[in-house]
Order: sequence, then C-alpha cells, then structure tokens
Amino acid sequence: MRRMGRIGFLRAVTCASVFAAATSAAGAPTLTWTVRLESKLFIAPIPPANCATSGFTVLKLPAGPLNPLQQASLGAFYTFCLATSVATSDTAATGAIVVPLDARIRGGADVRFSCTAGTAVPVAPEGLTALQLANGNEGPGGLLQGVANPTALRDNLLASGNYGWVVSGHPNPKVEPSFAVFIGAIARPAVDIWNHFSGTITCGVDSRGLPMFTNTGSLVQTSFPSHRVWQSIPPVPAAAPVAPPIVYVPQGSFAGLWSLPAVPAP
Repeated sequence: MRRMGRIGFLRAVTCASVFAAATSAAGAPTLTWTVRLESKLFIAPIPPANCATSGFTVLKLPAGPLNPLQQASLGAFYTFCLATSVATSDTAATGAIVVPLDARIRGGADVRFSCTAGTAVPVAPEGLTALQLANGNEGPGGLLQGVANPTALRDNLLASGNYGWVVSGHPNPKVEPSFAVFIGAIARPAVDIWNHFSGTITCGVDSRGLPMFTNTGSLVQTSFPSHRVWQSIPPVPAAAPVAPPIVYVPQGSFAGLWSLPAVPAP
C-alpha cells in the first residue's frame, strides 16, 4: 500500500512503506508512519585563502606588516588548517553509516506517529528514537575518534505536531590542545559543533479521504563545518537511489571553530 505525504521542506514524495493501517474507534481510518531524519556534520575541503584569513581572525593579527613571531604563528595556523582539510575532508554522500565514517558526526532520529482522517495533529504518537551515533577518525594517522554527544530530543507530537533534535560533538580530548594553542589556552571556550532540527508533522487527508501528512522543518547550525540532513521512510531498499539531502548548509570560515555558540536545547 502506498500513501502520499509531503515530506521535507514542501517536497512531494511517495511514502515507500505504511507501518500500520487500522480503523479508529470512531470509524475514521488511521495510518502510522516512521520518518527517518539522518544528519551529518562534515568538513569539506578548506580553501587556502580561508586558512589565511581565519589565521588573522583567530590570532587577532593586525592588517599591517607582521613581526617575526606573528609570521611564525600565522604559518603554524595555516599549516594546521591545511592539515585539517587534508586529513578530515569528507564527502557525506548519504546518511548511512560507513566505516570509516565519511563525516565528523552522524546522528538524527526516527519520528513515529499516526494520523487519523479529520485531525490536524498526530494521534497516539509513538515518539522519537535517536539514531545510532557515529563519529569520525581524527588525529595523527586517524588513530583517534571524535566524541559524539547523546542526541537531545523534543517530542510535542501529540500536543502540536512539533518535534526536534540536536546532534552535537567535539574533537577527541587529546586533539583539543591543537586548537586551543592558537588562543593561548588549554581549551577553547566552546568545543562542540552541532545542528538543531525543528520539525512539524501536520496530518491531512487525500482525495480518497485517507490520512496523509506534511513534514516541514528548519535547521539551525554552527557555521563550521558543513551540514546535511536526509529524510526517508524506512525501510529503504538497498538498491534504492540515494535521494538528495533536504538540507545542505556549506561551511563558513574555519575560524568559526574558535567562536562556537553553546549547544541549544532541542
């Protein structure tokens, strides 16, 4: 059985699977879906010009001529930036987990809910389940792994159809001094990169009077690194083509890693 649902920022797609089909006590048909949202935070190749301008920002260097110590500091930062780009640049082609991970952090959530014809918000939602977390290799030779924080979830499906999650993480503690040294500290003021997805499930009916749903949402994220979010209705056949992400936010300045905002609540 196939049901139409508008999911993913007003993109119309066909749901591949219906997880339950029943009749409610009042006689209105009820259908249950699971929407999977997979997120990856990944480092795209960093242009050398970005490394240079980021060095001036992080090191607080003047625009005029630099003294020998400042030149040495800028050179060290530039080398560190290029090494980060070469060692950890990712091509997060799908939301799936691969080994080694093609991202710094992978996470997300399954959103399971039911819609009954005639209601605008989900009924008897089964809630949110965090997806398996994964983190990328880093450090010399890629022998260390970054830290993925537990995924924070917000479930207001029954009250308003709203939900949210936050995927976040930071470098391995043994790697953090490599960042902090450029500001003369033991650690940066904030170390976590993150993205925060906030969505709304709205139930409706199709031309036959059967339930359908619309899922809309938005993503707020740290300016570095890059972010992608995929959406699917599991189970996804192994041979299915890879859908484009519903959200893609390219990374900003490498210097953003030294001015990270606090991880928000979901």
